[in-house]
Amino acid sequence: MEHNSNPGAFDSMNNLFPVSKTLSFRLVPIGNTLDTIRRNGVVEEAEQIKKDYEVLKVAADRVHKRFIEETLYKLHLKYMGEGDVDSIQEYAKAFESGDEDIMSKCADALKTSITKAFKIVKYDEKNTMLKALAGELLVKDILQKEPLSEKEAAALERMKRYTTFMRPYFTIRDHIYDAKEKGFTIPARVIDENLPIHLKNVKRFVLLPKDEREKLVPLFKAVSAKLDWAYELQDVFTVSAAACLSAQSAIDAYNTLIGGITLEDGTRIQGINEIVNLYNQSKTNEDGFRPLPKLEKLKKQILSDRESLSWLPEAFETDREVLGAIVKLDEEFREKIHYANLNFQEKTNQAKTDAVLINIAKLSEYSHACTGRWDEFERCIKEALKVQNPPDAREKENDYNGRINKLYSKMKSISVGELYNIVGKHSVSEQTPKYLDWYVHDKLVTPLVKAETDFKAMMDYIGSMGPDVKLGQTHRDEKENARTYIRTWLDDLMDARRAAEVFCTGDGTVTPDPAFYDTVVSPLCDFADTLVPLYNKIRNYLTRKPYSTNKIKLYFGTPTLLEGWDRNKEKDNRS
Repeated sequence: MEHNSNPGAFDSMNNLFPVSKTLSFRLVPIGNTLDTIRRNGVVEEAEQIKKDYEVLKVAADRVHKRFIEETLYKLHLKYMGEGDVDSIQEYAKAFESGDEDIMSKCADALKTSITKAFKIVKYDEKNTMLKALAGELLVKDILQKEPLSEKEAAALERMKRYTTFMRPYFTIRDHIYDAKEKGFTIPARVIDENLPIHLKNVKRFVLLPKDEREKLVPLFKAVSAKLDWAYELQDVFTVSAAACLSAQSAIDAYNTLIGGITLEDGTRIQGINEIVNLYNQSKTNEDGFRPLPKLEKLKKQILSDRESLSWLPEAFETDREVLGAIVKLDEEFREKIHYANLNFQEKTNQAKTDAVLINIAKLSEYSHACTGRWDEFERCIKEALKVQNPPDAREKENDYNGRINKLYSKMKSISVGELYNIVGKHSVSEQTPKYLDWYVHDKLVTPLVKAETDFKAMMDYIGSMGPDVKLGQTHRDEKENARTYIRTWLDDLMDARRAAEVFCTGDGTVTPDPAFYDTVVSPLCDFADTLVPLYNKIRNYLTRKPYSTNKIKLYFGTPTLLEGWDRNKEKDNRS
C-alpha cells in the first residue's frame, strides 16, 4: 500500500501534549532465591550498611562543624556600601526604610560572599575542602585522621569499601553551603535570619541607660575572647558588628551577653535581658514610663543547633529511651511554662494592644481563629490601604489592585491596637470583640490545659501496658494504643507553640509589651527548640515499620541497584 504523504486533518494535533510515564518494577524472589539471599548474608550486609551510615554521619558532622567554624571565624562580611548593593550598610538602610528590593539584592550578594569563602578553602593541591567533604576523600582520608570512638572506627573501616553509599549524605551536606538554596543553609542562617535580629537588637540596645550598661562590663570581659574585634560592649551592638557575627563562637558570646552566664563556682552574672527586666520592674509605677524591650538571641549556626539538647539521642532505639525523653520534656515544660498557666490570660488582659504585634505572614491564622474566615483581616487592611491610597485618575482597576497588594506585601507586622481600629471601620460586624483575649484563651490556654489532662491519661495507659506490648504497636481493630496517647499529648503542645508564633517583635520601631511577651510569647517560642526535634524523633520511632525482609532495602553489593535506566549507566544500574 502506497504511503500517503499529504497531511491529514488531524496531523496538526500530534505531539501537543507529550506524556511522560515512570515505570516502577520490583524484584520478587522465586523458589529458593530468598533462602539463598539469607544464606549469603545479603540482608545482614544491608542492615550493617544502614547502621554504619548513621554512625559515620555523626563523625562526619564534627568535621563539617569545625570547617564551618574555622571559615566563618576568619570571615568579615563587607560592611561599607559603595553603590554596588552588596554590603551590610546598604542592607541596614533598606531594612530601616522597608525597601524589599534593595534588601533582597544585598542579601543575595552577601550570601554569595559567604559561599565563596567556603569554596576557596583548599584541602590539597587538587581539591577544595568542599569537594573533599562531598566525596570519597571524606571517608578514605579525612575521617581516617579524626579521633574516633571504637564504634565509629569500626564503621569507617567497613564503609571504606562502600563509599558510594554515603552519596545521600554528601548531597544533603553540600546543600548547606549553597547561597542560592533556601531554608537550612549557612548563608540563609547568617543573612536571612540572624542579620535582621541583630539590626533590631541594635535599636533596642541604645535605649538602655548608660548606668545600666555599666553593669554588663564583667559579663563582657567574660566573653570578650570570642569577640576579639570588640573593644567594649557597645561595639557588639552596632550595625558594623554584623560583619563578624557568623561563626558559632561569636553567636555563643553574643547570646551570653543577652542571656547571662553562671560560672563554675555558681556565681551568676546577669545578662542584658535580666537587667532590662529588673529596670522595668523598678520603673513600673513612674508616670509616662515606657518599658525597655528585651533583646532577641541569634539563632545557632547550622549543625551547631543540634547540640542544645544533650539528653536527646540522634534517634530512639528503644521504648525506654522514648519514655525517658517524654518524662524529661514534661519536667522541662512544667519548669519553664506549666500547663494551666493562668498568667497567660492575666497578662493578656493587661497587655497594651499597641505593643502586641501580629506577624503578617501568620495573619490568616489569627484571622481564622478570631472570625472563622482566613482572609477577613487581610481584606480589612487592604480596604484601609485603599482609603489612604486612592486610585489615580487614569489608573485601571487591575493596576490599582496590584498597587494595593504590593503595599500590603511590604507590611511585616501590625499591632493588635491598629488592627482593632481597622477592623472596626471595615468589618461587616457591628462591633469589634476583644480578639486578643479570645485568641490567647482558645489557642494557647485551652490546648495547654488539655495537654495536662492528656499527659496524665497517657502515663496511666502506658503504666497499664503489659511487658510484651511495644509503644509503636498498633492494629486497625485497636480503638486506643500508646501511640495515639503520645501523639495527642505532643499535638496539644505543638498547637500552643504554633499559636504563639502568630506574635512577633516587629522591626524595632515599636517596643513590644514586656509583660505579655515575657510571660506568653517568649516561653512558648523558646520551648520550640526542645519540642520540635523531640516531636519529630518520637514520631519517627513510633511510625517505624517492624522488621521485614519485604521492606529492607537490599544492595547486593551495588549501591546504584535498580536506580533507573540510563544509556550510560546500564551496566551499573542493572539487576
